[in-house]
Amino acid sequence: MRLIDLLAAKHAKDVFVPECKDGPTHSSNHVRLDAWALASSWAHPCVYGYEIKVSRGDFLQDNKWPAYLPLCNQLYFVCPTGLIQPTEVSPDVGLMWASKTGTKLYTKKKAPYRDVAIPEDVYRYVLMCRAKITREPLHLETARDFWERWLEDRDADKEFGSHVGGRIREHYLKRVLDVEAENQRLLKLMHGYDDVRRMLTRLGMNTESVWSFTVERKIEEARTAVPTKLLTDLERAERALADARKSLEAFKQPDELLAKAG
Repeated sequence: MRLIDLLAAKHAKDVFVPECKDGPTHSSNHVRLDAWALASSWAHPCVYGYEIKVSRGDFLQDNKWPAYLPLCNQLYFVCPTGLIQPTEVSPDVGLMWASKTGTKLYTKKKAPYRDVAIPEDVYRYVLMCRAKITREPLHLETARDFWERWLEDRDADKEFGSHVGGRIREHYLKRVLDVEAENQRLLKLMHGYDDVRRMLTRLGMNTESVWSFTVERKIEEARTAVPTKLLTDLERAERALADARKSLEAFKQPDELLAKAG
């Protein structure tokens, strides 16, 4: 495939002009680029210039390329693989090689972006000499063109509606699953509260009235129901039992010694 065809494929969605000039065709005093391309982007506008080289002699003898710089934001030399080395190219210019199979281009050296005002004559040349208006104004559109465009728009709207509907269904299903999971969690909590309520009811506590019952008050009532004197007597009895146990153990030891001696 020719290098110009590879460039045309690269800029298939852009404005691509082979052998682009900076003035009228009949004028001899003009600059001619092998290819000129305008990126189809409002957000990132860029004009590319290309100079194709297929021989070393053509590259080495070319002293016209500096005149191409004002016509584009990025300028590239395009050549077969290895014909030009990146170190041989000016810092203002990039380099593209065609693959050995001749089926694609790849950037060997990226051209710097230069913020330059593209001459108006270039745009005039592209519009007057190379551009062609392919779509009729709306008021001259035929009935067939109208219905073909209507069918295309309808299919596009249908596809868009199907996509949006699918996203809405997906979102709704997720919300339903989340709500169901939260309901199950709340049901488990309610069952747990029912078990606690039944247990407290068996203990004689009224769980229906907040004012007549609190757990803290019931615990305090159970603690104060035991007389203080009874607790003191129990502590004394416990100490007396401990002393008696020690005395019995002391009486047992002589009998054990006699038994061992016999």
